[in-house]
Amino acid sequence: MVCQRVTKAVIHILSSEGYLADAYIDDSYGVEKPELAGVAFNRMTELFKELGLAASPAKDQLPNTQMLVLGIWFNTDDMTISVPEFRLLELRAEISHWLTLEQATKHQLQVLVGKLSYVCSCVRLGRAFMSRLLNELRLCHSRRSIIFVSLDLRWWLHFLDKYNGVSAIGTAFLESGERLYSSDATLTGCGALCEGEYFHDLFPSFITQQQLSITQLELLTVVVAVKRWQIRLQGSTYNYEFDRDSRDSVSAMAVST
Repeated sequence: MVCQRVTKAVIHILSSEGYLADAYIDDSYGVEKPELAGVAFNRMTELFKELGLAASPAKDQLPNTQMLVLGIWFNTDDMTISVPEFRLLELRAEISHWLTLEQATKHQLQVLVGKLSYVCSCVRLGRAFMSRLLNELRLCHSRRSIIFVSLDLRWWLHFLDKYNGVSAIGTAFLESGERLYSSDATLTGCGALCEGEYFHDLFPSFITQQQLSITQLELLTVVVAVKRWQIRLQGSTYNYEFDRDSRDSVSAMAVST
């Protein structure tokens, strides 16, 4: 939470100076016209030094029309987004393995749905072939036959390469503005922050006894926070960002209240 507040403060300063930038946890990135991209990059670097923040020069990427940002390949030459090749290789191997199975556990389904949800941000036609997987996940308690989703998996295997890299970069940007919402959870407790007000507490025993996953606990924290601040959040759009690289959930989602 502290890291997110710091990086959002940096982005606020850059935005007030006229630069278009954003941050996710400890990764900062921006977009600018070609003739001003170098100036914007240097200003972000200088600002980190002015504020005494440690950067990672090895991870810095000079302005370019093609770049990997948060796991997605952006190409502003043809205005498309795509899944990197190494991720495609991993997913093709995963789907091929699934087609040899007769049953799958709930955790296996969660992992697969998480990976395909990530790909759907670039291969948007794939969303139509996610519904049966999501239904199977809802119905699965321990193990589940995959016969009902095998055709969908074959679609993914066949069309993944053809439809990757054809989705256009959106021109409507979602801005979180100056107001900040952030939440986090551990296996024993949770906390959240909204516009300077915060709460933190241990989970009650009836929650900890269920031995929920960290993903479920983080989503539970979001529900508690929205119920607590529903009047304040009403009519606004926020980015809910999670600091866990969880394969069985969406890592960031936009929610309108």
